[in-house]
Amino acid sequence: MNRSSKLVEIRNYIDALVTRSPTMEGKGVKFAVLGDSDGDACLFNGLLATVKIPMGINAVLASQSQPGEKRAGMFYRSPLRRATDNAGHPAFFSRDMSLGVLCAYSSTTSDIVRNEFAVSAARWIDWIDHNRTCAVKKPWPLKGCLIRGPYRFAPDDRSDITPAIWAMMGRVWSHNRWNLHGEMKKWAGSDGDMSVFEAQTCELGYQLHLKAVQAYIKMLINQSREYSQKVGWVAHERLPENLFYEFLATRKITDGMIDRFLEMKPPADQKWGHSWLWEKSEVTEERIKKSCGWDFIFMGKLILRHA
Repeated sequence: MNRSSKLVEIRNYIDALVTRSPTMEGKGVKFAVLGDSDGDACLFNGLLATVKIPMGINAVLASQSQPGEKRAGMFYRSPLRRATDNAGHPAFFSRDMSLGVLCAYSSTTSDIVRNEFAVSAARWIDWIDHNRTCAVKKPWPLKGCLIRGPYRFAPDDRSDITPAIWAMMGRVWSHNRWNLHGEMKKWAGSDGDMSVFEAQTCELGYQLHLKAVQAYIKMLINQSREYSQKVGWVAHERLPENLFYEFLATRKITDGMIDRFLEMKPPADQKWGHSWLWEKSEVTEERIKKSCGWDFIFMGKLILRHA
């Protein structure tokens, strides 16, 4: 089979998967999930947005609380979590989920969607600005806050915004020509050398995948190429079977990658599990059997876009 025929096979495979992979619904929007869990939906729908899956873009936008709603401007982990104000879950959001929003903000050339993202970004920053914790209150009888705590994405302890995340946000804001927040300017460039070191030393699995996603965002917006490609090579050398990492390292799709995708792809009619293969610590047949389907849609779309 020649290269063109293989790409047609991948396209047909993806078309079948999109109609069969697991979804949930919230706020009238259908969105991709891993098995029966929407806990990481914002991250993975953001990744799907980068390969032009409309459901991904819609899911990220629908995960943000709107004016007149509780916590207006804040992002939830999914549209369903927004509809239920987190349904009793303790973790509203996290730095991991913020990367899904940044993926979506980096993903489109459509003026209509760009305008929606600009409004979304402004509302997000407004929520962040007005919802810092109070580290030290003014002494009695005075009222109010003397010293503010860190900026945060949501009212939980997994959502404090680190300097590296501010730097990533600044890159995406600059790419879209949005006004930079003072913290973005303050921490600009703090996601360079450290990102490579973290990719070298973090655990295999979701932690390495998050470093790779940050590198992927930089690739999408054509920034920090040196550091983002270094992270790609580190990830690829640590887990060479991972096609996403190989793409980040080489920035191209080879015939070998196409062949390996076709060899490893699970049957389109299998019962889909709860695994995003490219964030796992190993690429094995057992892991592939637990695929959620969307992970292969994402990688297949990457192949088709860059082959």
